[in-house]
Parts: sequence; C-alpha cells; structure tokens
Amino acid sequence: MLTIKRVTKSFGGVVAILNLDLEVSQGMIFGIIGPNGAGKTTLFNLVTGVLPASSGSIIFKGQEITKLKPYQINRMGVTRTFQNIRLFPAMTVLENVMMGQSRLINSGITSLIPYYARSKAKELKQEAEGLLEFLGIAEKKNWLVKELPYADQRRVEMARALSSHPDLLLLDEPTAGMNEEETAEITADIAKMRSAGRTILLIEHDMSVVMSISDRIAVINFGQKIAEGKPEEIQNDPLVLEAYLGREEEENVQPS
Repeated sequence: MLTIKRVTKSFGGVVAILNLDLEVSQGMIFGIIGPNGAGKTTLFNLVTGVLPASSGSIIFKGQEITKLKPYQINRMGVTRTFQNIRLFPAMTVLENVMMGQSRLINSGITSLIPYYARSKAKELKQEAEGLLEFLGIAEKKNWLVKELPYADQRRVEMARALSSHPDLLLLDEPTAGMNEEETAEITADIAKMRSAGRTILLIEHDMSVVMSISDRIAVINFGQKIAEGKPEEIQNDPLVLEAYLGREEEENVQPS
C-alpha cells in the first residue's frame, strides 16, 4: 500500500532522514520506533505532504505522492493524528469528529438540492456517532472537548482521523502521557481499528505497546533505518539494543 524508496530529507546541513526504504502492506500495523530525534515525526510529515522530500519517492496505492499537497494526499485516503493533540477545545466531541469528514462532502450541483444536503448531513452525523460508539465515548458526544479526560481526547482525535474513511492511518505516539490502564485501553482501540480493516503506520515510544500490536517494526536512528522485522526479531537485534541503551564500553584501568 505504501512504498518509501530511498527518501532523504535535509534541513540545510542537517539530515533528518537518509535513504530510507519502507514497505507497508495493506491491513497491517507497521511500527516505527527509535530514540528521540531519530526522524520519526519527520517521516510522517513527508508521507502526509507537510514537508517535501529532498530526494527519493513515496508511493501510495501505486501512485507517486512525493510532490502532492497535504489536502491531495488526504483525499487519496491518508490521515493522521499528532503527537500533541490538535482538537478544537471549544467545540463538542461530535463537532470535532465531523470536521474530519470534509473530503466526503459533495461540493457539486447535488449539494445545492435541499433534500440531498439534509440527507447527506444526517448520514455523516450518523457515521460520526458510530465512530464514537466504536471507540467507547458515544455518551460524551455533546461534551466540549476541553472537558474530556486526556485519553478520551486522544480517542476523539482518532475518531476524527477515521471519519474521512482513510485507507492508511498514521498514529503519532497515541499513548504518550498515559498511565498503564489508559495505555492498555488505547492499545486495544488500535487493535480494533486494524481488525476493522485499517492499515496503520504507528510511531510509539512505549515498547510494550509497539511490540504487542505491530505486525512489523522498523527502527530509525539518526534518520537511517538500522533494523526491520517482526517484533521478536527487533527485540533481539544488537543494533537496536545499542541505539536504545548505548554501547557498553569497558575501561581498562592500569595500575599506578
């Protein structure tokens, strides 16, 4: 579904991503891990068109998207959440979710027909309510987002991303800042999304989360992929252990 071929992104003399290759197949959860500053969020910004690649190509469903604008990529079926929640705090939960449905609204001549417009608005509202039910927060649909607990705000953001019927969903550290119970609940929500047919590209700092739900994992360090494989393979890769734990150096102390 998503193919990244030798993608590089430079900011002046700083290389954030270097010759990166990835292949994300339909229906999988593909985890991206790496130390802070490794280039993970930069990768998401490249895939969604927020940043242009310096070189290389990004192909989605067989079509080159490297030079497309964010709204064009979104219309093709790519949506995302953010590491720092980006919602409209003074709007209700349902209104926030429906904001993600803009690409589904017909702007042609049929939109001028009152019956069609009312029928479509009702359909989209029902779909948004269904997503809130799917994520377990339907009873809070009329709450203002700013009144929600942190984990439920995350769910609203995920529901908004799902509301545009994406083929590929990018989740940027969805369990960041959560306690153990909240993390387990959000992890279960992500697994439900995959079971419902979504393909998910996941950045996650919590190793217990990414190892438990990912079908395949790539490890990025200093903008380069240093390992890729199944969770059990990644857990035992010496380069991954070094990236996270540092190289153990022995000091030879000479007698005085």
